[in-house]
Amino acid sequence: MVEVSQNSNVKLRVVADVMTAAVTGPEPMPPDLQNHLQTAVERWRSREHEPGAGG
Repeated sequence: MVEVSQNSNVKLRVVADVMTAAVTGPEPMPPDLQNHLQTAVERWRSREHEPGAGG
């Protein structure tokens, strides 16, 4: 969430609120935050496969 916040220039608490609302309510995440989240997850997954990566 920190990476999404930094890359989208949205406060961390707002990102957390939007993500929580998207999971628990009928409204999806805004497309720009979805894109930033997807990028952050892809980066995290790619680091998992690096030698010596701790996570």
